[in-house]
Amino acid sequence: MLRFKYSRAASGIATAIAAVAIMAPVADAADKPEKAAKVDNAAKVDNAAKVENARNVETAGEAENEAGAVAPKKPAATPCEDRTFAKVFSTWHDNALYTLAGDGDFENQAAGWTLEGPASVAADGSPFLLGAALGASSLELAAGAVAVSPPICVERGFKSFRFVARSVSVGQGALRVQVLYANGKRKKVARRVRPDAEWAPTRKISLAQGLFHVRRHGSTTIQLRFTGSAGTVRLDDVYIDPFYRR
Repeated sequence: MLRFKYSRAASGIATAIAAVAIMAPVADAADKPEKAAKVDNAAKVDNAAKVENARNVETAGEAENEAGAVAPKKPAATPCEDRTFAKVFSTWHDNALYTLAGDGDFENQAAGWTLEGPASVAADGSPFLLGAALGASSLELAAGAVAVSPPICVERGFKSFRFVARSVSVGQGALRVQVLYANGKRKKVARRVRPDAEWAPTRKISLAQGLFHVRRHGSTTIQLRFTGSAGTVRLDDVYIDPFYRR
Protein backbone atom coordinates (compact mmCIF):
# COMPACT_ATOMS: atom_id res chain seq x y z
CA MET A 1 0.00 0.00 0.00
CA LEU A 2 2.81 2.35 0.82
CA ARG A 3 4.61 1.41 -2.35
CA PHE A 4 1.55 2.34 -4.43
CA LYS A 5 1.23 5.74 -2.75
CA TYR A 6 4.91 6.41 -3.30
CA SER A 7 4.63 5.48 -6.93
CA ARG A 8 1.68 7.83 -7.40
CA ALA A 9 3.50 10.63 -5.65
CA ALA A 10 6.62 10.04 -7.73
CA SER A 11 4.58 9.94 -10.89
CA GLY A 12 2.90 13.24 -9.98
CA ILE A 13 6.24 14.89 -9.33
CA ALA A 14 7.61 13.62 -12.64
CA THR A 15 4.58 14.92 -14.47
CA ALA A 16 4.93 18.33 -12.86
CA ILE A 17 8.63 18.51 -13.77
CA ALA A 18 7.86 17.56 -17.37
CA ALA A 19 5.16 20.23 -17.56
CA VAL A 20 7.56 22.86 -16.30
CA ALA A 21 10.18 21.73 -18.80
CA ILE A 22 7.67 21.95 -21.65
CA MET A 23 6.33 25.39 -20.62
CA ALA A 24 9.76 26.98 -20.20
CA PRO A 25 10.70 26.86 -23.91
CA VAL A 26 7.22 28.04 -24.81
CA ALA A 27 7.52 31.02 -22.50
CA ASP A 28 11.03 31.72 -23.76
CA ALA A 29 9.79 31.54 -27.35
CA ALA A 30 6.96 33.93 -26.50
CA ASP A 31 9.42 36.36 -24.91
CA LYS A 32 11.79 36.40 -27.92
CA PRO A 33 9.62 38.61 -30.24
CA GLU A 34 9.09 41.10 -27.43
CA LYS A 35 12.82 41.17 -26.67
CA ALA A 36 13.62 41.46 -30.36
CA ALA A 37 11.19 44.35 -30.68
CA LYS A 38 12.78 46.07 -27.71
CA VAL A 39 16.26 45.59 -29.16
CA ASP A 40 15.09 46.86 -32.56
CA ASN A 41 13.44 49.90 -30.99
CA ALA A 42 16.55 50.60 -28.95
CA ALA A 43 18.69 50.36 -32.10
CA LYS A 44 16.38 52.76 -33.93
CA VAL A 45 16.46 55.25 -31.07
CA ASP A 46 20.23 54.97 -30.92
CA ASN A 47 20.57 55.51 -34.69
CA ALA A 48 18.17 58.45 -34.59
CA ALA A 49 20.19 59.98 -31.77
CA LYS A 50 23.41 59.51 -33.75
CA VAL A 51 21.88 61.14 -36.84
CA GLU A 52 20.55 64.03 -34.78
CA ASN A 53 23.93 64.48 -33.12
CA ALA A 54 25.63 64.46 -36.50
CA ARG A 55 23.23 67.12 -37.75
CA ASN A 56 23.80 69.21 -34.67
CA VAL A 57 27.55 68.96 -35.09
CA GLU A 58 27.28 69.87 -38.78
CA THR A 59 24.99 72.82 -38.03
CA ALA A 60 27.26 73.99 -35.26
CA GLY A 61 30.23 73.73 -37.61
CA GLU A 62 28.47 75.76 -40.27
CA ALA A 63 27.47 78.37 -37.73
CA GLU A 64 31.05 78.52 -36.49
CA ASN A 65 32.33 78.85 -40.04
CA GLU A 66 29.84 81.62 -40.75
CA ALA A 67 30.70 83.37 -37.54
CA GLY A 68 34.39 83.00 -38.17
CA ALA A 69 34.21 83.94 -41.86
CA VAL A 70 35.66 87.33 -42.67
CA ALA A 71 33.06 89.61 -44.23
CA PRO A 72 34.14 91.07 -47.56
CA LYS A 73 35.67 94.47 -47.05
CA LYS A 74 34.11 97.50 -48.65
CA PRO A 75 36.28 99.12 -51.27
CA ALA A 76 38.60 101.64 -49.73
CA ALA A 77 37.44 105.22 -50.14
CA THR A 78 39.46 106.84 -52.90
CA PRO A 79 39.65 110.62 -53.25
CA CYS A 80 39.91 112.41 -56.57
CA GLU A 81 43.32 113.02 -58.08
CA ASP A 82 44.99 116.32 -57.28
CA ARG A 83 43.81 119.21 -59.42
CA THR A 84 44.45 122.92 -59.67
CA PHE A 85 41.99 125.18 -57.84
CA ALA A 86 41.74 128.93 -58.22
CA LYS A 87 39.38 131.84 -57.53
CA VAL A 88 38.57 132.23 -61.18
CA PHE A 89 35.29 134.12 -60.63
CA SER A 90 36.58 136.57 -58.02
CA THR A 91 35.98 139.48 -60.43
CA TRP A 92 32.28 138.76 -59.94
CA HIS A 93 32.57 138.67 -56.12
CA ASP A 94 32.74 134.89 -55.99
CA ASN A 95 35.77 133.91 -53.92
CA ALA A 96 35.20 130.17 -54.11
CA LEU A 97 37.94 127.93 -55.44
CA TYR A 98 37.08 126.25 -58.75
CA THR A 99 38.62 123.56 -60.90
CA LEU A 100 38.20 123.25 -64.68
CA ALA A 101 36.10 120.35 -66.00
CA GLY A 102 37.74 118.05 -68.56
CA ASP A 103 38.52 120.26 -71.58
CA GLY A 104 36.02 122.72 -70.12
CA ASP A 105 37.69 125.54 -72.09
CA PHE A 106 37.34 123.58 -75.38
CA GLU A 107 40.88 124.38 -76.44
CA ASN A 108 41.36 120.69 -77.36
CA GLN A 109 38.35 120.52 -79.66
CA ALA A 110 35.98 119.26 -76.94
CA ALA A 111 38.16 116.22 -76.21
CA GLY A 112 36.21 113.66 -74.16
CA TRP A 113 32.87 115.39 -74.76
CA THR A 114 30.01 113.64 -76.52
CA LEU A 115 28.35 115.85 -79.13
CA GLU A 116 25.06 115.17 -80.90
CA GLY A 117 23.09 117.14 -83.44
CA PRO A 118 24.11 120.68 -84.47
CA ALA A 119 26.96 120.96 -81.95
CA SER A 120 30.49 122.09 -82.86
CA VAL A 121 33.57 123.83 -81.56
CA ALA A 122 33.59 127.51 -82.62
CA ALA A 123 36.63 129.75 -83.06
CA ASP A 124 35.34 132.19 -80.47
CA GLY A 125 36.51 132.11 -76.88
CA SER A 126 35.36 134.07 -73.87
CA PRO A 127 37.24 137.36 -73.29
CA PHE A 128 37.84 136.60 -69.60
CA LEU A 129 41.21 135.39 -68.36
CA LEU A 130 40.05 132.57 -66.10
CA GLY A 131 42.88 130.12 -66.72
CA ALA A 132 46.56 130.48 -67.48
CA ALA A 133 45.85 132.13 -70.83
CA LEU A 134 42.96 133.42 -72.89
CA GLY A 135 41.32 130.74 -74.96
CA ALA A 136 40.26 130.90 -78.58
CA SER A 137 37.49 128.28 -78.64
CA SER A 138 34.03 127.65 -77.29
CA LEU A 139 31.27 125.09 -77.76
CA GLU A 140 28.39 126.13 -80.00
CA LEU A 141 24.98 124.51 -79.52
CA ALA A 142 22.04 125.24 -81.78
CA ALA A 143 18.50 124.18 -80.90
CA GLY A 144 18.39 120.38 -80.59
CA ALA A 145 22.13 119.96 -80.06
CA VAL A 146 23.37 117.97 -77.07
CA ALA A 147 26.77 118.02 -75.39
CA VAL A 148 27.74 115.71 -72.51
CA SER A 149 30.94 116.35 -70.57
CA PRO A 150 33.53 113.72 -69.75
CA PRO A 151 33.09 112.16 -66.28
CA ILE A 152 34.02 114.66 -63.57
CA CYS A 153 35.40 113.36 -60.29
CA VAL A 154 33.62 114.85 -57.28
CA GLU A 155 33.89 114.44 -53.53
CA ARG A 156 31.74 115.42 -50.60
CA GLY A 157 31.33 119.18 -50.64
CA PHE A 158 31.38 119.62 -54.42
CA LYS A 159 28.25 121.70 -54.53
CA SER A 160 28.00 123.77 -57.71
CA PHE A 161 29.42 124.79 -61.08
CA ARG A 162 29.52 127.80 -63.38
CA PHE A 163 30.41 128.54 -66.95
CA VAL A 164 30.52 131.46 -69.38
CA ALA A 165 28.01 131.77 -72.21
CA ARG A 166 26.47 134.05 -74.83
CA SER A 167 23.74 133.89 -77.49
CA VAL A 168 24.81 134.21 -81.14
CA SER A 169 21.40 133.83 -82.79
CA VAL A 170 19.04 136.62 -83.80
CA GLY A 171 16.79 135.84 -80.88
CA GLN A 172 17.94 134.96 -77.38
CA GLY A 173 19.25 131.44 -77.17
CA ALA A 174 18.51 129.00 -74.37
CA LEU A 175 20.17 125.95 -72.84
CA ARG A 176 18.81 123.23 -70.60
CA VAL A 177 21.52 122.14 -68.18
CA GLN A 178 21.38 118.75 -66.44
CA VAL A 179 23.57 116.87 -64.00
CA LEU A 180 23.91 113.12 -64.67
CA TYR A 181 24.56 110.67 -61.82
CA ALA A 182 25.37 106.94 -61.65
CA ASN A 183 26.59 106.73 -65.26
CA GLY A 184 23.55 108.52 -66.55
CA LYS A 185 20.97 106.34 -64.76
CA ARG A 186 19.75 109.36 -62.82
CA LYS A 187 19.63 113.00 -63.83
CA LYS A 188 18.47 116.35 -62.57
CA VAL A 189 17.57 119.47 -64.48
CA ALA A 190 19.86 121.94 -62.80
CA ARG A 191 18.82 125.11 -64.62
CA ARG A 192 17.66 126.69 -67.86
CA VAL A 193 20.14 129.31 -69.01
CA ARG A 194 19.22 132.20 -71.34
CA PRO A 195 22.41 134.16 -71.99
CA ASP A 196 22.58 137.61 -73.56
CA ALA A 197 24.57 138.50 -76.66
CA GLU A 198 27.64 139.45 -74.61
CA TRP A 199 29.83 136.90 -72.82
CA ALA A 200 29.00 136.62 -69.13
CA PRO A 201 29.31 134.03 -66.36
CA THR A 202 26.20 132.15 -65.37
CA ARG A 203 25.00 132.07 -61.80
CA LYS A 204 26.10 129.19 -59.59
CA ILE A 205 24.28 126.02 -60.60
CA SER A 206 23.72 123.32 -57.99
CA LEU A 207 25.20 119.85 -58.41
CA ALA A 208 22.64 118.51 -55.90
CA GLN A 209 25.40 116.67 -54.10
CA GLY A 210 22.86 114.71 -52.06
CA LEU A 211 22.16 112.67 -55.19
CA PHE A 212 25.66 111.30 -55.64
CA HIS A 213 26.07 109.89 -52.09
CA VAL A 214 29.81 110.11 -51.52
CA ARG A 215 31.35 108.72 -48.33
CA ARG A 216 33.88 110.78 -46.41
CA HIS A 217 37.25 110.74 -48.20
CA GLY A 218 35.59 108.95 -51.12
CA SER A 219 34.67 110.09 -54.60
CA THR A 220 32.40 109.42 -57.54
CA THR A 221 31.82 110.85 -61.00
CA ILE A 222 29.12 113.00 -62.50
CA GLN A 223 28.57 114.46 -65.97
CA LEU A 224 27.08 117.70 -67.21
CA ARG A 225 24.63 117.68 -70.09
CA PHE A 226 23.86 120.77 -72.13
CA THR A 227 20.93 120.78 -74.57
CA GLY A 228 20.14 123.63 -76.95
CA SER A 229 16.45 124.45 -76.59
CA ALA A 230 16.19 127.73 -78.52
CA GLY A 231 18.39 129.83 -80.80
CA THR A 232 22.16 129.23 -80.74
CA VAL A 233 24.35 129.47 -77.65
CA ARG A 234 28.10 129.32 -77.17
CA LEU A 235 29.50 128.19 -73.84
CA ASP A 236 33.03 128.22 -72.47
CA ASP A 237 35.07 127.78 -69.28
CA VAL A 238 33.07 125.14 -67.41
CA TYR A 239 34.29 125.15 -63.79
CA ILE A 240 33.34 123.02 -60.76
CA ASP A 241 33.18 124.42 -57.22
CA PRO A 242 34.40 121.94 -54.58
CA PHE A 243 33.40 124.27 -51.72
CA TYR A 244 37.02 124.83 -50.72
CA ARG A 245 37.88 128.13 -49.11
CA ARG A 246 41.25 129.73 -48.37
